[in-house]
Formats: sequence, structure tokens, C-alpha cells
Amino acid sequence: LAPFLNSYQNSWLEMVYTAEEIGQACTIGSIAFQYVGGPTLPTNDLRIYLAETDKEKFMAKTDWTPEEELKLVYSGTYVSIGDEEWETFVLDTPFEYSGEKNLVVVVAKTANYFELTLTWACYSSPGSIMFTGNVNSDHDTSFAQYPTGEGLAIYGFKPVMKIIQAEVTPEPGEGEEPSEGEEPAKLEAPTNLRAYVRQDVEGFGYKYEITMAWDAVEGADGYDVFVNTATAQDFHMGYTNGTAYVAGADKETTFEFYVVAFNDET
Repeated sequence: LAPFLNSYQNSWLEMVYTAEEIGQACTIGSIAFQYVGGPTLPTNDLRIYLAETDKEKFMAKTDWTPEEELKLVYSGTYVSIGDEEWETFVLDTPFEYSGEKNLVVVVAKTANYFELTLTWACYSSPGSIMFTGNVNSDHDTSFAQYPTGEGLAIYGFKPVMKIIQAEVTPEPGEGEEPSEGEEPAKLEAPTNLRAYVRQDVEGFGYKYEITMAWDAVEGADGYDVFVNTATAQDFHMGYTNGTAYVAGADKETTFEFYVVAFNDET
């Protein structure tokens, strides 16, 4: 279903990402969702809103984020979704995220038809999504506008989202290259590495859901995640802006992982 609710022609979907998942304050310049499979779906209108919130999940089907708190950060027409590995949206207006509250992400769209087989990478997060939509032949696009009543459902499988920080123009004197012989400051290695495994999670695409987590590193913009197994060494799983990474496996396996923090200077 999430993030584009492509099983409905016209839709409004809200998702909550916790401050712990995001990991730090940042200026959000782009967001991306991981495509899994299925044909592309052309949309007529696609909008993304962001807001900070205290809630961690939706408690009732009327628990919409107040409209006045939502900031429109992306608006596009005739955007096709499902045509790249990471469906990336460069925000029209960068969003200043404080890192102190949770983040609401709203995706609203209209389309001429729905596409049930178009899928996105998701992980279990009970109560973190609420949506409304329609598949009527009358093409009622009001379902892609701010809802005024009950939503259709509260949902528990949240899409993997990548946050790309906006490029910031430095003030005079900032961002200067180190003097000759001066090395850029090195980031500390992440500590308190831990992993959690859950089996047969409903709706997850693998038998085992593996969550790798660590403590935040001061000054880090993101983290590269690597694993060592019996058949592969230093395999790059991917990267994240938060302090957790979710992976899947279909059979029992033993592996170790490590994490490398990075920023623009490293």
C-alpha cells in the first residue's frame, strides 16, 4: 500500500517516522522510497507534505495531522512512480527538521487507474500509517485533498524512506578546506551495536526480519552498513540517515555487522 497507496486511484496517506528512526536534526532536501517491483503508474497530481508531531502512531481513524501544521514541500504533475530503484523527490522547499519531535510524511495523489502489483519496501510499524482513498469510476479527486472525516484504515507496514539532506551554502569563512597538513576531523565509530530478529512477521517479505541498530555519532550525516558472512566479507548492505537498518532473510544464517559513520567531510 504505502507510500503511494497505488491500490487506489485517488488517495491521501499519512505516515509517522520517529525521531529515533531519523536520528538527528537536518535540513531535508529530498526523500526517497525503495521500489520493489511491478509496472510503473502514471499519476496526474502528486503532492508531499511534511510536519513535526508529538504522536508516534494514529489512535483513531480521525487522527489526521492538523491541516495548518502541514507544509507543502513537493508538488508535481504527470509523475510516474515505480520507474527507479529509489523513487526520489527533490523538495521544492527544503524542510528544517528539529530532530526533537517525530516526522509526519503525507503523500497525496490522483491517477486515472490503480495498480495492485506495484510494491515498495516496507517494515512492520504498527499504527504508523493512516489513509483514505477511492477507486470509483467517477474519479472523485476530493479523496486526494485534506480529509474531513474518518479514514479508511490505520495500517502497520511503513515504507523504507531515505532522507537526503539539502546542500547548504556556507557562510563566509565556513566550509573552508583544512590548512596544508591539517586532516579533516574523523568521526567516531558507532557504538552499542545490537540486532533484533523477528520471525514470520505478517506482511514482511522474508521469513526473518532483522533490525540492526546503534547509537548516534555526533557530527554524522549518515551511516553505511556492512555485513560479514560465511560467503561474503565487507558486503555493503546500504546506508541510512537514522540509527537503524532493517534487512530480511529467508533462512537461518549467522553474520556480523559493522557501521561506518560519514558526513560531507569524510
